[in-house]
This record gives sequence, C-alpha cells and structure tokens, in this order.
Amino acid sequence: MALQRDSRIDRYTRRIQNFRRDIALEITKSITDNSCYERNYDFIGKLKFISEVNFLRRVYHLNEQTEGSSELAIDDRVCSVGMKRKSEDDHSTTRTKKFKQDHYHIHKYTKHLREELHALIKTLSDPEYKTSYDWLYVAQKEAWSYHPKKSLPSFGNAIHKNPWQYRQYVHLMEPYRQLGRKKDCIKASLMAIHYCEQELQWIANEKKTYTEDVEELDADFSFVMGYKKLFDGINSFFSDALIPACSCIKEATIQDPTNNYALLNLSILYSFSPGGGDLKLQAVKMLRGAIQSVGPAEVELITSFLCHTLSQTYVNLDMIHEALEYLDKSIHANDTMVLAYQDRCKLLKAMEHYEHAMLDSDALVKIKPESSMELSNIYLSRAMLFAKLGKFELVLDWVLQSIKADPTNVFPYTILLNDFIVHNEFDKVKSLMEKIPFSEIEDPTQISTYLQHQAEAYIHFNHVETANNIQRRLDRYLQSWYRIS
Repeated sequence: MALQRDSRIDRYTRRIQNFRRDIALEITKSITDNSCYERNYDFIGKLKFISEVNFLRRVYHLNEQTEGSSELAIDDRVCSVGMKRKSEDDHSTTRTKKFKQDHYHIHKYTKHLREELHALIKTLSDPEYKTSYDWLYVAQKEAWSYHPKKSLPSFGNAIHKNPWQYRQYVHLMEPYRQLGRKKDCIKASLMAIHYCEQELQWIANEKKTYTEDVEELDADFSFVMGYKKLFDGINSFFSDALIPACSCIKEATIQDPTNNYALLNLSILYSFSPGGGDLKLQAVKMLRGAIQSVGPAEVELITSFLCHTLSQTYVNLDMIHEALEYLDKSIHANDTMVLAYQDRCKLLKAMEHYEHAMLDSDALVKIKPESSMELSNIYLSRAMLFAKLGKFELVLDWVLQSIKADPTNVFPYTILLNDFIVHNEFDKVKSLMEKIPFSEIEDPTQISTYLQHQAEAYIHFNHVETANNIQRRLDRYLQSWYRIS
C-alpha cells in the first residue's frame, strides 16, 4: 500500500476507547519513570486533569504554541512518508490519489480523536467527577472504618465505572466479611474471575492482530493472570478448601511478583497457620517487601492493610514492639482503620499504658462503627480502661452504654453481675438476668458465657438446685453445638 495507517496511532485509538484502563497505565509509567511496570487501571482518579494533559501532550504531540486552545498537531510523519513515495514515482497517479484519500481519512480520524480527547479533558477537569479509583478510595475508607453497609453503594459505583479494576474486588470482601455474607464473597470472586477471563481473551486476540505489541501484551497477560489466580484462591478459601487456596495464591505471586494483593493474602495464610514459625517469618519478609514496593496509585488503598497484617504477624511471633511500630504506620496511612486502633489499644492495655490506650478508645468512639455489637464491645473496653485508671464513676456509665448499643451482648451484663455478686445484691442479680434478651442471642460464645455466669451467681447465693439446672442446660447446649459444628 502507498500509505498504511500509523500503527502507533492505531494502538492509541484502542487506548482512547478504553481510557479508564490504558491511559492510566501510560500516566503511571510516566510518573514512575519506567522504574517498574505497574498496571493501575484508574490512576487518573487521583491525578485528574494535569496528568491527563501531560499524557496527551506526550503521546499526541499537543501543539502548545496554539493560543488559548488545546489543538492537536497532526503527526506529519505520515504525510512525509506519502510525499516521499510520491516523489519516487511521479508517474504513479494511483499512489498519489491513494495518498490523498488516506491523508483525508487520517485528518478526519485525528479530528475525531481531538473531539474525544477534549470531551475527556472537560470531564476530568470537573471537580465533581469521580472515577472508579475515587469511588474505590471512598468505599475502602468506609469499609475499614467498619461502615460496611455504607460502603457497598460506593463499591457498586466503582465497579460500574470500571469492572476491570481488579483490586476493588479484594477490598469488597471486607464489608461482606464484616456482615457475615460468605456467599457474597464467593460471588464477588467469581465476578472478578469472569472479567479476568474476558480480558485474557481480549489480550489473546490483540496478540494476533498487533504483533509489534507482543512484549507489552505479554506483560498485560501476566498481570491479569496473576489476578485470576488470586481470585481462584480466594474463591477456594471461602469454599473452605485451604490447600487449593494457598496453591492458587502462590501461583498468583509467581505470575506477577508485583501483585501486592496476592502477596498480602498469601502472607495472611502463612501468618495464621498453626505452628510454622518459618512460614510466619516468610510472611514478614513478603509483607515488608510489599510495603516498600507499593506504587503511587495503591498507597492510600493497601498500605494500611499491609502494615496491619504485618503487625498481626509480629504479634504471633511475640515481637510486640515491632507490632506497635507497624500499627502506628497502619493508622498513619488510614486514620479510620478500626482494626489497627483496636489492636494497638489491646497491646497498650496489656503493657499497662492505659492513658495511651484511652486515646485509641477515643478514636474508636469517634469513628463509631456501624455494627451494634462492635460498638457495644468498644464501649465495654472503654469501661474497663476507666476502671484501670481508677475512674470508677465512669465505669458504670460506659457499661450501660454498652448494653444500650447492643442488648444481646452478654459481656457487659457479666460485669454488672460480678459487681452485684461482690456486694451481695441478689435482687439486682435476679432482676438483671430477667432483662437479658436470651432468645435474641445467636453467638454460641455469648450464650455459653451467659449460662455459665448465671450458674455461678446462683451458686454464690446458695441456690444450688437452680444453679445445677442451669449447668445441665449449659452442658446440653454445648453438646448440641459441638455436634452441629
């Protein structure tokens, strides 16, 4: 042919059509100076307008000399190729005609690109516009502040804008976990697997068409396959198949060693495996490496999660000072990370640093998790801290707030029971037991705790027969529970 469409322009056409994914890749590669190959699909969500314009200038040779506009200069290399061929064969009117036709199509094509890009710039420059990344950032902040129901619509918006942003499905597991929706965790992993398979097929087709892009497409393939293996492992985990889960997640780290979500999940499996000190040390090594390699688009999404998981691993290794260090880093990365505040509060309390532990308790009360049981436990823990600080006048108030937050939480009742028993106030013990909504309690630990304390209270007041009846009831309950479980 006298003139072929510039393959580079053709490649960028595909990227404009999928700008939420591929433009983000170019921006990330530009920002990191090609120091690492990292696919952050919706990174434009944070970089917004400025980075997008920088990308357009670099790729489409934006003519900055044009006053007051963002007109794109046509790539004259294509025209020069045609003119050269024309001069080589002045008698080839067919080639000249072909060149003019193709030049017209390229001009029309470039005009179409210009319109699309201007529309894109206008959209991104709107401060109210939210990309998939923006919605994911909001959703994961809500999820880790233990507001799972509030986070789900934000996750829905993120997935709707870009279903190929695979990390969002990992974060989606957290609100489902908090809500006890195991089946939804499996559904989310299957949805992610579906989109991974869809993109893997797309990459296979692209490799047949664009042979000059093989290296880039191979990198894409490893990236997507890494996520597919990760979600295969997560699906196996929630289906109670731990060995296949561990195997799949290992394969994910081999496919893409830069996949921090795969490293994170594999580290969790290693960290909480029974025994296996070597596995825990391996988890520490993986997590520390992942924290150091977190890319700019993931800093706000995964750093806090990685640091918190590393702190738990250190606790399992009885390395308390290291655990506290990474809990501090987790909270610094995400100041609404409920799990990090809770764990740090427990460690400080165990070390008898009660005033510092109270600061974490203050933060938890301010965050106010959505779960009534979680909030009840926070209030109860706060009551115990006040007792340790000698502020007994505040203890009863927070115990009562704990009961008010969730009347089915047995543990604050046990605090009152013990207090009444110490002061030999049997009437108050009996009255309190009648107020406990036993029929509404579902947690087996709570039920057995309630029955055990009830039996002990009656024994203390020499109501032996009643205590024995309660003990037999507790034994029957535990036997039936163990059979079911």
